[in-house]
Amino acid sequence: PVLGALRYARSKSDYRTVDIVGFSMGGFMAMLIAAIKPSIERSYPIAGVYPNYMRRGQEVMSDGPPAYPPLMDIANHLELFVLGSTGPGRRQLQIFNRYDRCCFNGIRSELYQQAVGAAVALTPAPGQFEIIVDETHADHRISKFATRTIVEDLLRGR
Repeated sequence: PVLGALRYARSKSDYRTVDIVGFSMGGFMAMLIAAIKPSIERSYPIAGVYPNYMRRGQEVMSDGPPAYPPLMDIANHLELFVLGSTGPGRRQLQIFNRYDRCCFNGIRSELYQQAVGAAVALTPAPGQFEIIVDETHADHRISKFATRTIVEDLLRGR
């Protein structure tokens, strides 16, 4: 559905850029779509995209999209992060809610942020990969801080 919506929107207008934001499972989908569609310039996965080996509790979905065997046979999550961040003008900014009572909380992203950023920098057309940990609340939601951060990031590149 996301790719169909993207094709439809592009058929109706000549958009200068296309960016994607996703929350929770939508965060995983935003990351995945950015990895497979280089036309997505900026992607903002929020509270939903730790690599499978880092997931715990409610985040573990052995039969869900993040663990889909045909996908994982092609590329693991770290490789997908690199794909979604590579290319001229491309950027992936992952946002995690540190105190989220549901899932995707804490600072586990610090374990892969530097390695993914370094891999992106080594590509022929490097983009940017960054992670921000939102400490403003303890809920599984998109906060005002996250919204403001994304809007400021979008405006910076224009």
